[in-house]
Amino acid sequence: MTGLGLLDADLSELEQWAAVARYGVGALPAQLARAEVLLDRATRSGSALRVQRARLVRAQLGRRAGGVVECAQVGEEVRRWAEEHGHRLLLARTHFVLAGALSEIGDRSLALEHAVRAVDGLPDDAPAAVLADHRSRLADTLAQLQDPATEDAYAAALDLALQLDDRHRVMRVFNNRAYTRFELGDLEGARDDVRALQEEARLDGTGLDVSERDTVACVLLGLGQAEDAAAVVAAGLDPATLEAATAGDGGAELLLTAAEVDLVRGKLGPAQQHLADARQRCDARGLTWLRLRVDELQARLHAARGEWQQAYEGQRAYTAALLRQQSVDREVRAQTLHALHDTAEARRETRQYRELSLRDPLTGLFNRRHVDEVLPVLLRGPSAVHVALVDLDHFKRVNDTLSHAVGDEVLRRAAQLLRDAVPTGGPETGGFAARMGGEEFLLVLVGLTAADVVDRVEALRVDLAGAPWAPLTGDLPVTASFGVAHARPGQPAPEDLSTLLSRADGALYEAKHAGRDRVRVAVAVAVSPRASG
Repeated sequence: MTGLGLLDADLSELEQWAAVARYGVGALPAQLARAEVLLDRATRSGSALRVQRARLVRAQLGRRAGGVVECAQVGEEVRRWAEEHGHRLLLARTHFVLAGALSEIGDRSLALEHAVRAVDGLPDDAPAAVLADHRSRLADTLAQLQDPATEDAYAAALDLALQLDDRHRVMRVFNNRAYTRFELGDLEGARDDVRALQEEARLDGTGLDVSERDTVACVLLGLGQAEDAAAVVAAGLDPATLEAATAGDGGAELLLTAAEVDLVRGKLGPAQQHLADARQRCDARGLTWLRLRVDELQARLHAARGEWQQAYEGQRAYTAALLRQQSVDREVRAQTLHALHDTAEARRETRQYRELSLRDPLTGLFNRRHVDEVLPVLLRGPSAVHVALVDLDHFKRVNDTLSHAVGDEVLRRAAQLLRDAVPTGGPETGGFAARMGGEEFLLVLVGLTAADVVDRVEALRVDLAGAPWAPLTGDLPVTASFGVAHARPGQPAPEDLSTLLSRADGALYEAKHAGRDRVRVAVAVAVSPRASG
């Protein structure tokens, strides 16, 4: 084999290793060093294609060490190069890598676009193992969106892994599908998957890795088998094993699960120690969302110890931090994606997946991404634009008193009422409804008078409060508060989206403060005329 042939073989081996992502203790640093060596060899070979392959696999491994933004940036650079030079297999691999990075950044809709292209863009002669990896990533990305196609996608990925007789790829599918089923409340399906996962690990002889232990423990805890969950967790808590976690979190999530298991078992001292360790790892790695889960569990630990004041203050701080982080994430995500993707790339998406990326999977309404794209365009148009922020009152009671399944059904039914409140004509002439997150929705109405908008929103409030909720929620009423804002006319420049939504949010706050289940309209702010002469 020639020097270039050896380089190709080494690159292919490292690409496959990175895709399967079952690392042993100390393996990731060693493979990162290997990637640096391969990049140097590729550079000295003078082959631009091999340099791009080496850059991509190094970034892919670097993501596991916390470099997710750099991974996305390098992935986009290599994607553009591969597209320009017509290298289909490398192009498909860039979509595979970008799908993983964007999922971690938080833009799951855009991640789905890349996951679809990672599969559809593979050449016919692509290695079967690569197809299996790309199918598996598509299934994982669909799962994050709770898409109905998830089960079929996992079945296809599992079938490919079984055909390859590749135990590690089979274990990956069982692990990821088990966690997906667990999160969706399908405990029986999750139980079957973790049993299969444990059996594959036994036959393989390598045991479960950190991520797999976390999955198994979560499912066992959900099944009420706290002692079994504790045994699974305990075997993965030595520092070296935690540092080898494939998620790049230093084992913080497994430590969080360990704390949860100990809390259920009444072992409050060990639970506190695991939580402190998880907090330290989150802070060291900037794992903001996982850190929020640590704070939420800390409040529960305070409550378990009878420290009611600390529990109350902790829960309040957690809720406030959650809202702040959602806002920060929106801004960071927008800035990151602006640096990664040009407009032409987004517009080439097929209609089916473009529509999917703009929809909230639970309610079928448009999502915040659609709002961010469409509303600024409407504000620059000739028609009057009005918005109403809608927040379901005391929605947490539904989830806490009944169940999250009931809460989801309440959200779906409320979404249908919002959908019915939009005049026919579409987003540009009638408007649209969107779910902004949690129990908050947005109604956008176009081409109506301010008085008509207030009447329509008030009718929606009455319809929502008077809907037949009792068979679903029993004695718990379902109402909503509304904050309406009319885009200010007559300005030298159109009102921007953030200002308009901020005014609607202020009106919503007034409605809540006044007793809920009512409509409040933002007072128009006077705009001083320009000085003449």
